[in-house]
Parts: sequence; structure tokens; C-alpha cells
Amino acid sequence: MSTEKTPTPRTNLDKVVDAGIALKEVSGMRAAAKFMATLGVPDAVIARVLCEPAWRRRAASRD
Repeated sequence: MSTEKTPTPRTNLDKVVDAGIALKEVSGMRAAAKFMATLGVPDAVIARVLCEPAWRRRAASRD
């Protein structure tokens, strides 16, 4: 099994991030970060949404 990141299409990025945030509540930050990284979420996005979730919500509300 490969551990390389696969790019996540932008249309699915929000779903992966939502799932990662939910996973953080159940399994912790490390598991959530690994999950999102495996699915191709950029490291900067992972750090922002897991450490500063309010920043994600503001960015999403601008669209």
C-alpha cells in the first residue's frame, strides 16, 4: 500500500476537510491530520482547519 498523497479535486476538498474535522473529535488531531494528508489536502490547510477552525468557517462564508 502506497503512502503517497493523491491530489484531491477542489470540489471534494471541503468534504474531506469536514470529515477530517469530525474525525478529530473522535480520534484526535493526529489521526485527522493523517487522514486529510493521505487524501491530498495541503499541509497548510490541514494545520489551519485543525488548529484554527474559525478561520475555515470565515473563509467558507465568503463564497
